[in-house]
Amino acid sequence: MHYFNVRSFQSYVEAAIAERECGEQFPYVVFDKQLQKIVGMTRYLRISPSHKNVNIGWTWYSPEVWRSSVNTECKYLLLKYAFEGWEAVRVEIITTTTHNRSQKAIERLGATREGILRKKYNGLDYVIYSIIDEDWADVKSRLEAYLK
Repeated sequence: MHYFNVRSFQSYVEAAIAERECGEQFPYVVFDKQLQKIVGMTRYLRISPSHKNVNIGWTWYSPEVWRSSVNTECKYLLLKYAFEGWEAVRVEIITTTTHNRSQKAIERLGATREGILRKKYNGLDYVIYSIIDEDWADVKSRLEAYLK
């Protein structure tokens, strides 16, 4: 996770809102009902209606909700809307090669690891995962079982 000071965090949020206004991203805050507070942020990005593709990313959570159901529930809701609302054919989730905790969380969702994109963004290497429309029924069942 990146640690922000107030000024850089404000810029981060303003950029997310600006991207939403352009239709390129759709950010969400993550509110934990049990804790009664905002515990993170995530977003749809690289939205491609013509190809029915979308990415889920820029996700971060407060350490107090790591290893809780928060990520599972958030990803379930985002994936459900992508596949059942937008009728997406492909959802990508990307993380850096050094972020092992994120890789494990993405794999736990049931996403398929496709490979490594070298120096993809900001000179970093990324692991790319996907869930396609044919995978959705199994992934949905898996996530619903985790959430019971």
